[in-house]
Amino acid sequence: PGLGLIFANRAFRRLLLANIAAAIGWNSVNVLFMFFVTRCLGANEQQWPLVVLAYFVGQLLGTPLIVRLAPRFSKHRMLAVCSLVSIALFSGVLLLERGDYLWYAALNLVNGLLAPSINILGPSMAADVIDEDHLASGVQRGALFMALWAMTEKLAVALAAVLALGAAEAMGFDPAREDPASLLALKISFCAVPNLFFLLSVACIWRYPLDSARLTEIRAALRVRESRRLATMPAQGS
Repeated sequence: PGLGLIFANRAFRRLLLANIAAAIGWNSVNVLFMFFVTRCLGANEQQWPLVVLAYFVGQLLGTPLIVRLAPRFSKHRMLAVCSLVSIALFSGVLLLERGDYLWYAALNLVNGLLAPSINILGPSMAADVIDEDHLASGVQRGALFMALWAMTEKLAVALAAVLALGAAEAMGFDPAREDPASLLALKISFCAVPNLFFLLSVACIWRYPLDSARLTEIRAALRVRESRRLATMPAQGS
């Protein structure tokens, strides 16, 4: 019954689908990353760690930036815009050739600045959904919401491996070959699969119903209800 009530929540359905799609996108990049940097870019064991490091440095710098900017904008629109910019940037991998690992490191640095948006804004929006559900039902079901959230993220990791590798193979990539056709298939799948799911994530949250005005109403109503509850409690004896 609890799951039925959760899935009846339109905002949570949209947010959950958006998070699953984004998680599949990011994990698709992880699945094909080593193939791309070693086969398409020709990076060796001393060079490809620089690409990974650039991404994590970007995340380190981007986290306080996203935290500072988030209160100034609607969370869903900020998340959607960050995703769209990330899609545009990531599409640049199609222009990279063998030896361009430094360009990919630079691209990863900028994308890393935007990546914390999903890890910060997504759970924050989930907390807003929990508040809406709490107001409507009178029951705090935060643990159930977050358990489902975590479960679907694990599912996305498995789906990403199947979808990314399957798409690369279907397009003609063969790990045993390094001919131009096989490498082109790898490059296209490395770009297209994540971006497809990022676009799906944006589509899910673009018309997200919990905007700033609605959240203000929900929190005000919860405060009023809590004040009334406390006012009706019997006084504690000394």
